[in-house]
Order: sequence, then C-alpha cells, then structure tokens
Amino acid sequence: LRFTLHRAFDVCQDPYQALEEAVLLGIDTILTSGQASCCAEGRGILKKLIAQADERIEILVGGGVNDEVIRSMIEDVHASSFHMSGKQIIKSGMAYRKPCVNMGLPCFSEFDILRTDKKEIQKARCTIDEMLGEY
Repeated sequence: LRFTLHRAFDVCQDPYQALEEAVLLGIDTILTSGQASCCAEGRGILKKLIAQADERIEILVGGGVNDEVIRSMIEDVHASSFHMSGKQIIKSGMAYRKPCVNMGLPCFSEFDILRTDKKEIQKARCTIDEMLGEY
C-alpha cells in the first residue's frame, strides 16, 4: 500500500516540518502546489521541498499543471512527478438558459462542463518523455 498526503499539506503552518513528519509517518508522496493557489506561484517552496525530500518522500507537483509548467518545473525546480487534470471547459448544449437561477455552487457556471482534454495529457506526456526520458 502506498499513501499520498493530499493538498491539505498546502495549508499547514510549516511545510518543512510537515514534510519531516510525513516521512516519519511512512507517507510515500506529498501532493503540493508549494503552498500557493497554483504550482507556478509556489515554485520557491517546491524547490526547497524537493531538495529536503532527498528521495525519502516523493513530491508530487499539482495545481495548474500543463506541459509548459512541467517543462519549467523540471528545469528550474528539479521536479519529476506531476499531477494534472488536463481539463478543458466545454459549453453545455442547453438552448435555454436562465442565468439568475443557480442549481449548484454559485462559483461554478451551470452551463460549463469540465472534461479531461486528451491532447493536453499527450502534450504533457511528450514533455516528460523528452525531458526525463521514456519510462
């Protein structure tokens, strides 16, 4: 069994201490954006976490990952593991729309559908293969 610490890690007070505690608990992977909304903003902390992890625990970079982010994270941060949805927004086929009624969360449009975009995943895979070698 392998254990991954969720991005809840991104709201801890001291990520460096939390990394050490995760190692002691036998956690295999920490999914993190470097305590930022997206990994591009958290690159400084990610770089430090990856260096501190020193192969004792995997740092899985997440939050806003795409092929360009992967390229810069490999080059600048020395990341080698990534988590991404590769999502695209597809407009609903609904012909009539009543915008003043929200059936779910107000922050999400009733008329947008999130789907994984195969092309985004393929571009990310090609970048990883090019930069880190084929697995």
